[in-house]
Amino acid sequence: MKDKTSFIIHRNDGTSIIFAVFALIVLSILGLTIFSLVSTDIDSATSQILSSRALFAAEAGWQIGAQAVWDDKDEDPQTTDKTANGYYGISYLDGYFSDGVTDNENVCFHGTNWNNDTPSFCTFDAKGQFVEVWDFQQRFNLIGARAAALEIIIRAKKTGNGDQKINFSYYADSKWTKLKALTVTGTDWEYLTQAIKIDKLPSGVWQVLMSSNGNDFRIKAIAAKVGSRTCDIDWFALRVKTEVDALSEPWASNSYISLPAALGNASIESITASDESGKININYAPYNLMRRLLYHCGITPQSTANTLATNIVNYRTSNWFNTMEEIKQVTGMTDAYFDLIDQDITVYSWVNQDVMRPPDLPTDPPVPRASININTASLNVLKAVLKTATPGYDNDRINEIATAIKNQRDTQLPFTHMFSSYATQTNDTQSFAAFIEDLSVTDLTADRKNSMRNVADGSYYNRELSGDPNQNWFENDDAGGVEFCYYAHTFLIESTGRSGNIERTVIQTYGSTYNYSTYTFDSEGELVLPTYIGESSPKPYWREEH
Repeated sequence: MKDKTSFIIHRNDGTSIIFAVFALIVLSILGLTIFSLVSTDIDSATSQILSSRALFAAEAGWQIGAQAVWDDKDEDPQTTDKTANGYYGISYLDGYFSDGVTDNENVCFHGTNWNNDTPSFCTFDAKGQFVEVWDFQQRFNLIGARAAALEIIIRAKKTGNGDQKINFSYYADSKWTKLKALTVTGTDWEYLTQAIKIDKLPSGVWQVLMSSNGNDFRIKAIAAKVGSRTCDIDWFALRVKTEVDALSEPWASNSYISLPAALGNASIESITASDESGKININYAPYNLMRRLLYHCGITPQSTANTLATNIVNYRTSNWFNTMEEIKQVTGMTDAYFDLIDQDITVYSWVNQDVMRPPDLPTDPPVPRASININTASLNVLKAVLKTATPGYDNDRINEIATAIKNQRDTQLPFTHMFSSYATQTNDTQSFAAFIEDLSVTDLTADRKNSMRNVADGSYYNRELSGDPNQNWFENDDAGGVEFCYYAHTFLIESTGRSGNIERTVIQTYGSTYNYSTYTFDSEGELVLPTYIGESSPKPYWREEH
């Protein structure tokens, strides 16, 4: 009995140890599980805190970027320093029609032909003689720009014994407004200017000048003195000071902030603002422009680009593109193709409703044109526009011209206007037409230069190179392009914030709402913009990325 009892007790002692060890293991696992859950919760809470801090930093960076754009738009007075806020440019607008003295047409343009300063003038030799000029067609490339100043400019010289006094006036809102008289005193050609107050009229002088009816705004010069006080007038035009947006300005160069910038327990890592007017609007781009953009962005061969462009045009006939990413819905558009073009396309650029192009389908109504800012457009966009203008021209030469345009605007002065006879006479390369005229590129013939000017000219007019003393102009029926502009309405601002090892990115549109009926801006610094004409409730473009 003793031995058996001892054996049983021994077995009971071993079982207890096993149970005790098992219990310790279970408790350990349970403890580790609880610890892991607590650690996970702590890590999750920490990540959420870091993520929130990064997002707040990104939003703060976006606001800073928007402020940089606002400072540029709100700068008064604007400056001629292309690296400062509020850079502006000077445009010279020639009138195409005139009346008055017998030889009145000679005052419409500067000289007789391009790069030729031989004057083609009219003469005042009696009191009351006048010359009147109107239909300033080059204004179409300035529709949508903010105007800072407007002046009458005249080139004249006295030919008689005494000084001639000239009275100036302008016609707008169905009435003539008299300006201060100027006196022609020199026997050599001289320039005289007379300011017009843009906000003088209830409707605004700028609005009337920009109106699609070229007869609504006119300027007039009248001889005030009699006798032998004769004078000759070579040129009578408008000089306009308007906003110009270029990549040299602070909003584009990030010169307004040093990055990364500490912000509490986070930092602003980057801020970028892109001008959407420097891109091609996929809702309005004509087929020829679209297919050439695809090709120059790297979608080859050309037949593939052509097919994609056809599919894009077909898609938008019934499906408006509300975001750039929606183009991925187009048949044949892959992620790889999208990555090639996403920096050069937009749906947010401003649309010029006063400049129309033929529709994609002959049965459809004319289509407005989304202007392209020549001062911010990429090389791919520039090449697409130039190739559309000269379809038979060699691609290497197209690349050479696009590079020359980019070098001009980036290293010299940005472009400020399309064309004026003054610009071509003075070799003013801030005029796109004058720049092209002086450009020396292999086999860049006069016809090709003219074609480039035609497609990029919103007014559809360009001067012939024949040197005809009658200053003939012709209408351009080219349907393939879009006009160049020199300003930005819409910006896509992107900012990235960082906290710890977490980054957040915020992207949103920013710009100004434009009133198409008054040629003015209803409000500045809007966070939302219409994505298509007639949209009554604009939607913001907002995206966050981790």
